[in-house]
Amino acid sequence: MLELNAQHIHMHQTAADKPAALALLGEVLVADGLVAPGYLDGLRAREAQGSTFLGQGIAIPHGTPETRAQVFTTGVRLMHFPAGVDWGNGQLVYLAIGIAARSDEHLRLLQLLTRALGEGDLSEALQKAASPEAIIDLLQGAPQELALDGELVGLGVAADDFDELAWQGVKLLKRAQCVEPGFNAGLSLSQALPLGDGLWWLSSEQAVQRPGLAFVTPASTLEHHGQPLNGLFVLASLGEAHRAMLERLCNLLIEGRGQELSQATSSRVVLEALGGEVPADWPSAQVPLANAHGLHARPAKALTEIAQAFEGDIRVRLAGSESAGVSAKSLSKLLAMGAQRGQVLEFMAEPSIAGDALPALLRGVEEGLGEEVEPLPVPGEATEQPIVAAQPDESAIEQAALRPGEQVNGIAASPGIAIGPVLVRKPQVIDYPKRGESPAAELQRLNAALDKVHGEIGVLIEESQVASIRDIFTTHQAMLRDPGLREEVQVRLQKGLSAEAAWVEEIENAAQQQESLHDKLLAERAADLRDVGRRVLACLTGVETEQAPDQPYILVMDEVAPSDVATLNAQRVAGILTAGGGATAHSAIIARALGIPAIVGAGPGVLGLAANTLLLLDGERGELLVSPTDTQLEQARSERASREERKRLANARRMEPAITRDGHRVEIAANIGAAGETPEAVALGAEGIGLLRTELVFMNHSQAPDQATQETEYRRVLEALEGRPLVVRTLDVGGDKPLPYWPMPPE
Repeated sequence: MLELNAQHIHMHQTAADKPAALALLGEVLVADGLVAPGYLDGLRAREAQGSTFLGQGIAIPHGTPETRAQVFTTGVRLMHFPAGVDWGNGQLVYLAIGIAARSDEHLRLLQLLTRALGEGDLSEALQKAASPEAIIDLLQGAPQELALDGELVGLGVAADDFDELAWQGVKLLKRAQCVEPGFNAGLSLSQALPLGDGLWWLSSEQAVQRPGLAFVTPASTLEHHGQPLNGLFVLASLGEAHRAMLERLCNLLIEGRGQELSQATSSRVVLEALGGEVPADWPSAQVPLANAHGLHARPAKALTEIAQAFEGDIRVRLAGSESAGVSAKSLSKLLAMGAQRGQVLEFMAEPSIAGDALPALLRGVEEGLGEEVEPLPVPGEATEQPIVAAQPDESAIEQAALRPGEQVNGIAASPGIAIGPVLVRKPQVIDYPKRGESPAAELQRLNAALDKVHGEIGVLIEESQVASIRDIFTTHQAMLRDPGLREEVQVRLQKGLSAEAAWVEEIENAAQQQESLHDKLLAERAADLRDVGRRVLACLTGVETEQAPDQPYILVMDEVAPSDVATLNAQRVAGILTAGGGATAHSAIIARALGIPAIVGAGPGVLGLAANTLLLLDGERGELLVSPTDTQLEQARSERASREERKRLANARRMEPAITRDGHRVEIAANIGAAGETPEAVALGAEGIGLLRTELVFMNHSQAPDQATQETEYRRVLEALEGRPLVVRTLDVGGDKPLPYWPMPPE
């Protein structure tokens, strides 16, 4: 997910004109490794199609669909121009937000940004901003209003008890993008507040994106703690946004009118009572949106121009929504909708102008709002494109193609020297239907696939002799049982998506959130999410893993997933080489554990190597040599033998004290994650355990281990140490180490 970060804001820049500003943005995006140099052409081409000026002194330059393949990593970089840059038609830009996105991720940023802008003008404040933090404060905008419309009211919902009714309220808040996974964990169900007349109140400030209030009533009579349960308010609290609504609710209850809410048969009654957004009873018309990339800046601007030609109020919402809609004359509000291709727009206009305005708006949308559009498919027609893992485009690979004798420096990931022919493996193409049979049927299919993959990973854990591999796959199992992930997938299933489409969309969304974290180690865990996602998708579609050749080879991929590495035959894979990735990725950790030499982050050129090209790979130095000479091969074999001899000598003296040449004693201690690793550590010369990671004891159980279980594990360690020292790290979970039975907010 794209995110605003103070570290990515370049203050007090100067540019003579828009082309110069685009060039500066392009240089920064390339320098930070987000895009290839050719992406600058995409920035220019997009401006040629139509200005990316958003308003209020802000522009959002981004590439075209044709240059998305130039994007290596999704991200944004911001340029502050206090002197202003003419973006065309006299529109001065003081802040340019350069976006590198592989698909439509920038629409999410637009939603967040335009919701914050409101109706004021930030131009002068942006011009005078003195620090990156000041820029972010401005973009965050004034306190947000409480979301309360028909989308957040659920009357007569199916629920068997209080917990289920609360879950129904949380679902409404999630669909309205008020809260993120983790909000549930902050709701203290046991401390729900009774308001009288069978009404109850719950609230949480945890994992709130924007303030919102959901109200739900049960379809059948329920009780909670011996009192009637006729309706439940669930508040996503942020600041003081709910104060006015709460005052109205208190007055209503004091007047004894609580039954107006608990017995309401329409959302309008509830909204009028609480002061929420009530849809206007105006003439309306609907039209499907056919623009390939939805209602982004250019078509949205064209839509506002049509609406602004009429004097009265015109509002628009997604068909089927019970919201009051947004002004069709506001560019920021239209962008915040995030409307996608295939969704149906519903326009509502004041009666005095509806006869002329509605046909004009429908005609504009049907004609593409200034863009060429492909007709929407007939319902039921299969139009989905195969899913392919993102990787550098062929032109970027060809430009960086490696020649015989060329040396490349990557990131040393796993030590050792490997010699062998190359095998370049590209991501498998997996076709799947977008729409599902029914939410219940698709959920059943998905649960079956999740259970099957969970079992397959369990077999890998049991068969693995390497603790680090077991730890990583234990984490993968926890991801499959992550309740927050499942909740979001079920929401997508309810919208009619197939199990495959719902799963893929949510996995990619979660992976992008991981990549946006300001922690390199945690961000690299996105590869694990996508690895788990591919496993489940392959299971759902019946796609089998490609078979590796029988002879030894060096495996080359864009990025190697942990399951790819863990299932490799170490006798056949001489080495591993990747275009992307980092030394702390789980795939690199597993490669080291298996003793397979590996280099990562070597660049897209390695993907263009011809089949059977001989490679010389030094995983200790991070050096790769293409088509080495006989002399170079002989030197490498000699170096490999020398290293093996040093390892043999070190192993022979492993039990001796570690003393430096000038007489200083150094303690040698091991880090372990399970009691069974202690004997091996002691046998290899460890004088103690410097870190026992207790969280892995919890991750290996489907529910929290009791005191006796924990005592047994720790006693095994102490007994194996035979009096040697032990350092224990108390429970460290969350982030990339989730517990399925202990939901936590994202870090």
